[in-house]
Parts: sequence; C-alpha cells; structure tokens
Amino acid sequence: MADCLGYLFDIVDQSPSEEEDIDTGKLPVIGNDFIDTRLLNRRNTEGMARIEEGAFREMDTVV
Repeated sequence: MADCLGYLFDIVDQSPSEEEDIDTGKLPVIGNDFIDTRLLNRRNTEGMARIEEGAFREMDTVV
C-alpha cells in the first residue's frame, strides 16, 4: 500500500498544476451534513452531555 501511495504522489507531483480551476470558496457538494458536529469525550462533556458507558467500564489511558 505504501508503494501505491508513493507512486500516486509521484504522478500527482509531475502533473501540471490547475490552480485556476480550484475554487475553495464554494460549499461542499456532499459531506456538509456534519459541519457543526463536535467530538465529545469524558474530558470535555462537563455540562454538555451525559454519556452512558453501558457495559464498558474501563477507561482509555492513552493520551
């Protein structure tokens, strides 16, 4: 997979730039459904949400 990605990057680097065709001011055609979504976890949910762990009792200690 790494070789495939490396090949892709090489080909893209060799292709001519088409910056005049890029308009970053346009709204996305798809994928705008979650624009206001916020990631919640135990550290940032104080007063915002109540999280029910269900059967999960352990806490991820990897930061």
